[in-house]
Amino acid sequence: MELNFKVDEKLCIACKNCVEDCPVKIIGFDGLPFVKDDSACLMCQHCLAVCPTGALSIFGKNPLKSINSQEINIDGNELEKFIKYRKTIRKFKQDELPLETINKLIEVTSYAPSGHNSKKTMLTVTGTKKETDSLINLMMDRFEKYLENNRLPGKYGFLKYVLYQYKKKGIDITFRGAPHIIITSIPEGDNISYVDTIIALSYFEIYAHSLNIGTVWSGIGKYYFDLMPELKDFLQIPPGYKIGYLMGFGFSAVKYYRTAQHDKLQHKILGL
Repeated sequence: MELNFKVDEKLCIACKNCVEDCPVKIIGFDGLPFVKDDSACLMCQHCLAVCPTGALSIFGKNPLKSINSQEINIDGNELEKFIKYRKTIRKFKQDELPLETINKLIEVTSYAPSGHNSKKTMLTVTGTKKETDSLINLMMDRFEKYLENNRLPGKYGFLKYVLYQYKKKGIDITFRGAPHIIITSIPEGDNISYVDTIIALSYFEIYAHSLNIGTVWSGIGKYYFDLMPELKDFLQIPPGYKIGYLMGFGFSAVKYYRTAQHDKLQHKILGL
């Protein structure tokens, strides 16, 4: 991508914040900031964000379209309450989310951090309940055929129970009846970026809950794709990509009136 690095001489106050904050030190200063080596740019836009006067633009981005730090007022106590109140949802309403809401979820999730700012995570979302049902039906049908022709590895044994509940009782354990599913994928062979897919879904989940949209992580869904990677074809995921993780989402059919009470994770604080 072309850097298109520009500095407004009238706004630049020669503070050199962009020079000092650049993670790869490619910005020099000679009366005005300039790029010494654009091939090493991480595309992080730190230079744009750290400029106090909005004098600097990169990639054609207009600083005036960024959210100003003065507009952000997050109370730590309220954020703590919100995080503690978040729950995994296992009972969903069947109402579909508006397309504009799904697009907003994708937009905000795109701000999740990634290794080397690579942004290699691809998001695939079922936009309708019909599409979600089609995916689940395909997963179950393919798994049924898989059992006819393959010996199921021991750690996947419980998937037979999941199949039975779905086929015989109409109970969806995989996504708990969520009307939508989001699937992350990354290029094959890029094992480090697998973590990025989890981070992306974590951002997705937190923002979704701020909109009163519930989520459920689906390790079961991930197991199906591990066993039957050809399921990617239904999702129109490009060749050379592998599944990261899956999550169901939609409006919760349950109202929780208080937080759960969790013990602290095992931890050590060094140096104290």
